[in-house]
Amino acid sequence: MLKPIPDFPEYFASDDGEIYSMKPLRRNAKPPSKPRKLKGWLVGKDGKDYCCVRLYQNGESSERKIAYLVLITFVSPRPDGMWACHGIGGRYDDSLANLYWATPSQNSGIDKIRDGTSNVGERNGNVKL
Repeated sequence: MLKPIPDFPEYFASDDGEIYSMKPLRRNAKPPSKPRKLKGWLVGKDGKDYCCVRLYQNGESSERKIAYLVLITFVSPRPDGMWACHGIGGRYDDSLANLYWATPSQNSGIDKIRDGTSNVGERNGNVKL
């Protein structure tokens, strides 16, 4: 299901984590007859953290994480102090079923333990074996 992204009227998000555009490919060209799927790319500390897309509005471009766009489109605007977080499907699954708003401590604590990426026990660099 496609819904328009708030604040970006010519762009749409789908509940399966895809972003679509109705903007023309060139200036003075006709808009497409059906939404065109945008290609995302990975960004982050090591270049493999989260999927992003570039959106254009009023001649300005902005890079947005797909997870954030899906949540503001289908759930709600971002609550104060909350982050767009991924569920058990991992950080590359930007479908609505895998996303939720959570606090930074929930994201870095509970989720890391659930996903097995927490730096506790033998995974800790200061552990004595």
